[in-house]
Amino acid sequence: MIVYSSVWVQITHQIIRVGRIFRANKKNTILQIIRADIINGLVKPGEKLPSIRMQSQRFGCSLNTIISVYRELEDQFLIYSRPKSGYFVVAKEVLLPLLQTKRIDFASAAPDPSSIPQTDFRQCLNKAMELFETSIFTYPDPQGLLSLRHEIVKLFRRQQVFPSA
Repeated sequence: MIVYSSVWVQITHQIIRVGRIFRANKKNTILQIIRADIINGLVKPGEKLPSIRMQSQRFGCSLNTIISVYRELEDQFLIYSRPKSGYFVVAKEVLLPLLQTKRIDFASAAPDPSSIPQTDFRQCLNKAMELFETSIFTYPDPQGLLSLRHEIVKLFRRQQVFPSA
């Protein structure tokens, strides 16, 4: 249960002032609040989120806490980052047709262009190019990418199969 010593909400200015939050994990509370802002439409798809510093001041926490919250929201595909620009809400309208259908026809030669989130896909490619610029077009190890092999080993170990990378 979350207990707030003072809560003041003014939706028109999108200000949520949380006094002292009495909870074991403040990060999860902040994550729930920002996630609710996104899901409830207080922050529109494509809109920039407040800076890490502003969120830190808003919630009275460290910058690292907000960075961790934003990373978790990225992992949930609710937001994405643009280098030196900030964090933005993912445009869910593009993904909605995919989320509503249980079945995707992969037999057709060309997918429906509206079902491909091109902006998000471009963002992912740019991020991959940035992170792996020296090795993205090469395959240096014949056994495959070492980090991928480690992730596969972790997956197998959870299934009680113990390979080596």
